[in-house]
Amino acid sequence: MSTQSDESADKPSPNPDQAAFDSTTNLLKLLTSLGTGTLVFSIGLLAPNGFLFAGWIKFVLIVTWICLFLGVAAGIWAQSLLPLQLKSGNLDINTPDLRGAAMALESFFVLGILGIAIALIATILTAPSAVKARLATPISALLAANRTMFPEKLVKIGKIELLKGVDEGRNADSSWHVQLYVKKDGQRRRTVVARDFYIDPVTGHIIVEP
Repeated sequence: MSTQSDESADKPSPNPDQAAFDSTTNLLKLLTSLGTGTLVFSIGLLAPNGFLFAGWIKFVLIVTWICLFLGVAAGIWAQSLLPLQLKSGNLDINTPDLRGAAMALESFFVLGILGIAIALIATILTAPSAVKARLATPISALLAANRTMFPEKLVKIGKIELLKGVDEGRNADSSWHVQLYVKKDGQRRRTVVARDFYIDPVTGHIIVEP
């Protein structure tokens, strides 16, 4: 019994300053890593298959990237101060330089996360719903173009293609391109000309008529 007591007495008591210093080190590393990952993730949202952001949301993202970049820089600066304090035997985590850098890291990180949340929520809420196309088939596009050709007569069909817009998932950003070879009714000479029609697939209206 006395032997166990002696062994417990020989063990050094935990140093609160060392524990706080280690916890601060781990927290700074974690927030710096999270800030870097969040910055890379948010930039990846602008990929071709990512989100399409409105103008003011792009501004929010730019501010968010600045905050995250400054937060990562503050985190790196704070971590560079830790070895210097450890070498000098100073385990005080409340030194002005370390405390200022840590507070900057935390503040910029929170602002960055908040900015990304605002941008994503606003984009999802303002995203247009899928629009059902009125002209969903090449035949319907051909009929729409053919209705505008009077008094010309259709000789042959050149091409019918759906041109994709900026957002390929929305028909409203696309247009039918119908190329027809026609001749005017009553002409003695068989003069055939090509006419290219661009038609809105949602409304069925001619966007560009030759």
